[in-house]
Amino acid sequence: MSGTSVDLDADFEGKCSPAVVSDADFQPPKDVQFQDYSKMMEDWQKLIPSMSIPASE
Repeated sequence: MSGTSVDLDADFEGKCSPAVVSDADFQPPKDVQFQDYSKMMEDWQKLIPSMSIPASE
């Protein structure tokens, strides 16, 4: 839509209606594996003290 302009001062009348949604719209997909990043961070924090970092010369 190159070359078109919009009058931002023009009146606009919109009509809204409530959406009809079901419980299925709020279910996570079954084929996606979600990660618990808080658990992952806890696991990393447990690993950090056990890591040995060589002293620089």
